[in-house]
Amino acid sequence: MKAAEALRGTLNLARRLFKQKANYRDYNFQYGGSSAGDNYIPALSSYSGYGSLYNQVKSWVFNAVSLRSEDVAKTKFRLYTTRIVKGIETIEEIYRHPVIDIITSPNSYLSWYDLLYITIQNMDIQGNFYWLKERDRMKVLRSIRPVFPKNITIIPDQENYIKCYKYRDNTRSFNIAQEDIIHFKHQKAGDLYYGQSILIAIADVININNAELQYQLESFNQPIPPVSLETEKDLGLQIARELQEEFREKYGGIKKISRVPVLDNGLKLNIHKRAAHELDFSQSRKALRDEILSAFRVPANKLGIVTDVNKANADAADYSYMANAIDPLCRYISIKLTQDFRQEFKSPDLLIQNDDVVPQDVEKKLKYYESGLKYKWLTVDEVRRMENYDPLE
Repeated sequence: MKAAEALRGTLNLARRLFKQKANYRDYNFQYGGSSAGDNYIPALSSYSGYGSLYNQVKSWVFNAVSLRSEDVAKTKFRLYTTRIVKGIETIEEIYRHPVIDIITSPNSYLSWYDLLYITIQNMDIQGNFYWLKERDRMKVLRSIRPVFPKNITIIPDQENYIKCYKYRDNTRSFNIAQEDIIHFKHQKAGDLYYGQSILIAIADVININNAELQYQLESFNQPIPPVSLETEKDLGLQIARELQEEFREKYGGIKKISRVPVLDNGLKLNIHKRAAHELDFSQSRKALRDEILSAFRVPANKLGIVTDVNKANADAADYSYMANAIDPLCRYISIKLTQDFRQEFKSPDLLIQNDDVVPQDVEKKLKYYESGLKYKWLTVDEVRRMENYDPLE
């Protein structure tokens, strides 16, 4: 007991002397699962917790989020160093560096693809996502650990913008230094600290879409076609309810559609015809689908929905999607990582860039270069710089 107390005192003294932060590996982080409020809010428009947002990821929302996450995750990110050659700034790729280790294998259980995928997925659904930089005892960055937004609270600071990040789960709460978190977000209007989920912007549309799906599902759990039972006798409320439940159990649902009801005791079966709009939501579903996909900047043909599509407008839709949805996300990640790793490694020449994801018209580019060189409004070195080559002279 005394030995343990002495050891604890020695460790506390060492931390005070060397101002060493606690090793984050000592903490039992929670990566997901449910919290007490996950199912508290049934409708997205009355959202007040992260759990209710995850519950909305279905149908077209799931497809759009998955596609965006996949396309960013499969993008190649590279590390460069910037330098000046003959007065012109050039970049040169680096193949060996601690950053390369991070973007190759962020930690022992997640690949770089996995980390990017869940980052975009949570940005879209939650509006925020966090990377925790794990260090060894010498405070050297060794790995990246994802932290879900429900566990993080930002503590503002008037002078330094952010004082620290407070981590909280079901068992513990502690502060994380500002420099040990990389925060990704869809910027929220009027808020410098937190992002906003794309789902919030289309809350009513998603609620209507989910309500229509639920209505159609419930329709198939009722007797088909819709019926009512009629009798001249006074059954009483309790018997009527029992009869109703018994009839639904015997004849409700798709699998029981062929059963023929046999009635006695003066019961009469009335068959009701459903209105066309009750079973055919095709037009409204299409409108809801288009609005949901528009919010995520995903064209319908990217999800295999083909209506009067030829190669020209398919190529145009693909170009628009990659240029306006995926490229900005990739550039955002590149800028965030460049900014952070320059400070982390005290190297202002580091640069992280993603490979170009926007489809290129090679023939058009060659004609552009050819015209520029022919009429001398482009030099050879300018063309080489645009292609990331060193100048000749």
